[in-house]
Amino acid sequence: ATGYSLVECLFCLLFTGACVPDPLSVSIRSFNMEHIVHFVPGPGTPDSAHFTVQALKFSKWSTVPRCARMKPGEGCDMTLVFKDPLDMYQARVQAFSSEQRSNWTESARFHPLTDTVLGPPVLLVSGCGNCLLLRVTPPQLKTERPLELFKEIRVTVRRSWDGAQVRLTHGSHENRIEHLQRGVEYCVTVYLPTLVNNNHMPSTRQCALSSPSTAPSSGQCLCVSAHTLQCKRDPLPWTDRLHSSRAQQNVQSLLELQFFLSSPCIVGEQTSDKKKHYIIIRQSLQ
Repeated sequence: ATGYSLVECLFCLLFTGACVPDPLSVSIRSFNMEHIVHFVPGPGTPDSAHFTVQALKFSKWSTVPRCARMKPGEGCDMTLVFKDPLDMYQARVQAFSSEQRSNWTESARFHPLTDTVLGPPVLLVSGCGNCLLLRVTPPQLKTERPLELFKEIRVTVRRSWDGAQVRLTHGSHENRIEHLQRGVEYCVTVYLPTLVNNNHMPSTRQCALSSPSTAPSSGQCLCVSAHTLQCKRDPLPWTDRLHSSRAQQNVQSLLELQFFLSSPCIVGEQTSDKKKHYIIIRQSLQ
């Protein structure tokens, strides 16, 4: 049974030329530049019905050969059809039986580069003394030509025992997070932002221990800039630091980070109250 009475079917044939329900919810789902058309058969679609998919390219509809006779629940892989990541595409689906065809149901317009979901990067973390070494592999995209989408890495480092965290930006796919406490576990997540696509997924969280605690070396200090952590020598005297406009701009960043990072350049005496995280700064930033 088709779900239609004889009168309904005759009415359908007379006014629309179709007696097979139209497909519903035609959509294009894309992950890492792999594009699949999905749809739902309309209510009352005969069990014997099949479906065909067409793609709109250069203002012309054409049938996708591999998707000319699909069964309900199947998806149509359009990766090789929607090959240009900068072009605009559309798909439509029609149901048909031995003698009748439904109307076409169209998807929304689809732009591969901006509409695809970029999967999580692969992250490996290992301890390297008072630092962590990050190795980041971008997601593998199914494209015929390479796309230079990933220019930087956004990193979140979280200290396990108290939840203190800091966010950094790096410009390559292998990085060190410097000046961490020794013998402490840190957990890291990264994501790779792009200028053209906001549908990106973060990596899974990876945790690692830094090396066991050792006596700190001398002659180092912490330099906090907008995006990186570096070591400098010969810090400015404490009195000169107060007159350095650049140092004043970084004081707030230092106060936010000094309880998270442990470095020989942050010296002084801790307060008697163990609940306080801040210590007296006697060195300066360059």
